[in-house]
Amino acid sequence: MIQRYLMLFFRWWIRQLAELASARLLPLYVKAGEAVVLEIIDNGFVLHIRRGGVLTRVAGGDLAGLAPAMEAIVDPPRLKLLRIPAQQVLRKRVSMPLAVRRDLKTVLAFEIDRETPFEQAEVFWNYSLASQVARDRLDVDLIVVPRRTGDGLAQAARSHGFTPAALEAVNDSRPPTLLWLETPNLLSYFRLPPRPYMTAVYGAVAALLLLPFAAQQARLYFADRSIAVLESQAHAASALNLAANRRMSALAFMGQAHHGDSALGILASATRALPDDSFLTSFTVHDGRVTLAGSSEAAAKLIGALAASRVFHDPVFDTAVLQSDGGDLEQFTISARLSRTGTP
Repeated sequence: MIQRYLMLFFRWWIRQLAELASARLLPLYVKAGEAVVLEIIDNGFVLHIRRGGVLTRVAGGDLAGLAPAMEAIVDPPRLKLLRIPAQQVLRKRVSMPLAVRRDLKTVLAFEIDRETPFEQAEVFWNYSLASQVARDRLDVDLIVVPRRTGDGLAQAARSHGFTPAALEAVNDSRPPTLLWLETPNLLSYFRLPPRPYMTAVYGAVAALLLLPFAAQQARLYFADRSIAVLESQAHAASALNLAANRRMSALAFMGQAHHGDSALGILASATRALPDDSFLTSFTVHDGRVTLAGSSEAAAKLIGALAASRVFHDPVFDTAVLQSDGGDLEQFTISARLSRTGTP
């Protein structure tokens, strides 16, 4: 039994060392190391090889030719990266207290919901340090790619024989930033020595690392368990805070100006435009458009009624008009573009 627990601890400790080495050495390896870099443009591709930090184009053409192009590369690097177009990358500069620098990634994870229009689970993300603006503040560039965009491009690459380990977000003035699709392991991207030398390599690594760090890693193991409990509580608190902020934003929006009209004013205009035999069950305003859902005795007449108002332009049915179960009313969903001149 004791031997089993020692083996489990040893495996966990080896994984921790690998992750620690990856976190510290990966930026240096990516900057000066080797990688295959793929760009997907519509139905075409451009393939690059980075060696010694120098990027060289090696192939391009229709996506159907990607797999043959990969096979034609002699001794390709193991690290494969998928470059994301700049227009699909969201960059947000945030100012953070200098005190959080040692645990900056964890702190930024809780800031994504507040600093971007996405939740953390909806994006691939990373960060880069911009500058230290004061003795107690840091400027940090938050780099975000929606998962829908990243997964779509990655799936297109995989379907043609290219399996990327990370997305590469390019900034003209700074080195590229990687947004990992898988948990990075630096060891998997290096070329290992020939098999006869591996036993000697493993023995040397164990002799150098095992004894000095075993006690420290044991303390880290128990610390990680405590941190996991605290992180769970912090996530719960963050969720409550986000829900409260959204409620406050909704209340504020109801009184905000939108194309010269408040949301309440737009609702009032819709009520005036619709006939008395119609009533609404849903009303939303977003990005200059309004969506109305409800029931009416004659839904076909509502398009003309809304078009006659100066507030609504180009009203259309979003879905087919349906007959209510057990009644004479017709269910409708209509969207229209809002006027920029406000209500009459």
